[in-house]
Amino acid sequence: MSALIALLLKVVGVGFLVIAAVGVLRLADPFQRMHAATKAGTLGAGLVVLGTLVGQQASDVTVIGTLTILFLLLTVPVAGHLLGRAAYISGTPMEGLSRGDALDGVLARQAVPPSERIGSARRPFAPSTDPSAAEADGTRSTTPGPALEPLTDVRLGLIRGQEDRTFARALAIAAAHGVSLTAHAIVDSRTIERAEDRGDTRSRIRKACAEAMEALQGHMERAGAELSVRYDEGVPEDVLCHGEPGRCLLVVPQDGWFHHGVDPVHSDMSWAPDGLLHLPSVHVGPVLYAGIAPEGDEVTLALYDNDEPHLGDLLDWSLQSRLWPVGTVCHVGRAGDARLAGLERIAAGHGVRFVPLPAGRGRSAGDAAMLAGADAAILGTMPRPLRTRWYGMAWTERIAPGFRGDVLAMETPD
Repeated sequence: MSALIALLLKVVGVGFLVIAAVGVLRLADPFQRMHAATKAGTLGAGLVVLGTLVGQQASDVTVIGTLTILFLLLTVPVAGHLLGRAAYISGTPMEGLSRGDALDGVLARQAVPPSERIGSARRPFAPSTDPSAAEADGTRSTTPGPALEPLTDVRLGLIRGQEDRTFARALAIAAAHGVSLTAHAIVDSRTIERAEDRGDTRSRIRKACAEAMEALQGHMERAGAELSVRYDEGVPEDVLCHGEPGRCLLVVPQDGWFHHGVDPVHSDMSWAPDGLLHLPSVHVGPVLYAGIAPEGDEVTLALYDNDEPHLGDLLDWSLQSRLWPVGTVCHVGRAGDARLAGLERIAAGHGVRFVPLPAGRGRSAGDAAMLAGADAAILGTMPRPLRTRWYGMAWTERIAPGFRGDVLAMETPD
């Protein structure tokens, strides 16, 4: 009789596991799939273990099986709840919702789904689909599409505590080209929306932003410069997006965000403003992360090549725009002869020496020292993951250990 009961429990348990698997594969949204995995999955696994207990009828098996069932009941539903909460806060769509949202006003929720915020960023270029654009060794050519337009506008992302370096860098570039300079003082509305006390957070961020504007005013007076200052409260990526690639250079610091150092209490388990590294994918043009000003008459520029089709255009634009007095371009990455020749032609066209360096472990100690001492770097892809701090290190450490120079970056769709 016990064997029959054990068999029945196992069959029913396996049935629930099949239901859970089908639900994970077929249900409409992550919340329904989470319910299928946690409820049906926990019940099914528990019944299978219970069937084993009934069939074995041994004390050691009973103890282990009972602890296993308790572990399932205490961990899997809780983990599912936490994952569901994270999905809700991130703005994940609820396809199967038939009634009102009971959590509306209880938990802060992103208005835009993650797929639209990350995967559908507005960018100007697309990789070439012409097979002739690929070299025989698998690398792309350096001429995938139209060149970037000449620089006509410089924009400064104003962040409290970072005003000095970014203002000096943006002003120098704007003055050298005789173009307009606009400072953007932004209050990040998403930080306010996530905060538990929105009123207090809003007033604190506004105050911090006002302090940044006051500091900028002091730098302007000392430099005898004039520029436009624009104040916005909203999503910084939307405010800073530009639709004409190359015409507008965005200058931002290498650290900080438009919450201006205010760290409010959030209902989320953790929160960190890493939006700074997302800007190259949404600005639709080059973004300059202002570092330590280069010294000397000639600058060493590190060009990091991950086979991006727009990298040649970005290099050509930076040399044409004279962002630095470049004497040497150090190419870092694996590239075919044709791609290297194309990049070298671009550098030679501006009277700049081109030095290819081996990638990774093939690099000598002298090559590594040259990269660490480079005055500036060009990136066609931001280092992943997009974290301003990664295991306690600044994101620029992933470019080269000890690197502190300017970083010019621009991304395009994959």
